[in-house]
Amino acid sequence: MRSKKILIGISYAALCLALMTFVSCGYVTYVPGYVNGGVSMDKTSDSYAHETKPIVVDVPMTKEPSTENFGVTLEFLEYTPQALRLIITNNSGYNIKYGSGYEITGNQWGYAGVWDDDYYDLSTGEQREIYILIQDLRPGEFQLTKNIIIEPDNPGAAKTYSLYAKFAIENTAIPPDEQGITMIMEPDFTAPVGATIEITNGFESGRIYFDKSYWLQRNTDGLWQDLPEIGSNNFPHNTRSLASRQVLPLKIYWAWLYGELTPGEYRIGKNFLYRTDDGEDSQYDLYATFTIDGKSIPDQIIRDDGSSWLHPFSGITTFRAEVTELIDSDHRVSDGDIGLLVNSLTPFWEAGKIGDPFYIWDNLTVAVLDSNDEQIGFTDIPQDVIVDITFSGPVLTTLPGQIGGALLIQIV
Repeated sequence: MRSKKILIGISYAALCLALMTFVSCGYVTYVPGYVNGGVSMDKTSDSYAHETKPIVVDVPMTKEPSTENFGVTLEFLEYTPQALRLIITNNSGYNIKYGSGYEITGNQWGYAGVWDDDYYDLSTGEQREIYILIQDLRPGEFQLTKNIIIEPDNPGAAKTYSLYAKFAIENTAIPPDEQGITMIMEPDFTAPVGATIEITNGFESGRIYFDKSYWLQRNTDGLWQDLPEIGSNNFPHNTRSLASRQVLPLKIYWAWLYGELTPGEYRIGKNFLYRTDDGEDSQYDLYATFTIDGKSIPDQIIRDDGSSWLHPFSGITTFRAEVTELIDSDHRVSDGDIGLLVNSLTPFWEAGKIGDPFYIWDNLTVAVLDSNDEQIGFTDIPQDVIVDITFSGPVLTTLPGQIGGALLIQIV
């Protein structure tokens, strides 16, 4: 694998743009089928059945904030391209101060916001509308965080807490007649080692749920046949979800599970659960076909409109490191709620040296293998173990550095 990397020292807003969706348009051949008892019949062929594990919705999409707010609430009211309108209510029985700053986190990018530099009084029983000026907030699901101070005039009892308000911005690029779940693959970003797919929840309400599991099949003489696996396909439950009328790009790295694919026609299968607002569940298998042409992975893709896109699997790099600790999202400048702080044992770029610290973040792509090559959860990685980390994409050269594009973590 090549060791060429892109190392950058930029603002996080710019990094977010670099890590935004790689998928813009493409074609798909998908076959939705109802899963009954974990078995789905491929509707394109009566001679093949693929066994799948039903999605178990036992983990929320993101870490749910846990804070006592003493009856102080923050509610989202309205989004416009220029501002967010919220309402803050103090039913705590205490006088509070709320900060002028905020933080916005999203499910497709990291975070943006400003520090609290001014605080305003909000007496008990009082309610007030808040306007937050924004610019170019893209479609997606978001959480806005603001800080409050309880009993600000009593230094001995004063405490700072965070308030949260969740909201979503509909993706208007979804056609009005697209009512269901779709999965497409971007041909430009398909490679022998992986691919980028785009998942769309076209339902008018409800959520779709999915995990990291998938399977690959090859078209052999007109029949879809499962590819042999060279690794553990027992994915731990790590359920994620997507709101209605939303689109999510998803990078799949399968080289550790299936090896590098030879030229031919393939399809990827993935299991989804759709839950209505009334709590009714239906499970589906979706497929997206693709072709491997045997060409080498380009560094970038030049579109017909002149735009340039980094290939998501260009310059894949593996380096060895020692795990220092498991950390939470307070250190985050990338997507993911949980990360690792590691010290490198092998440098992966010319100016690097042994002992360089890096944050490695959990994401929808990365697989974690223990020393027996069995899959484990990201949060099950022990402290002080030695790991080989495979990743692609830009690196933020802060101290510690930030690696958001982890593909595989292997405990040595």
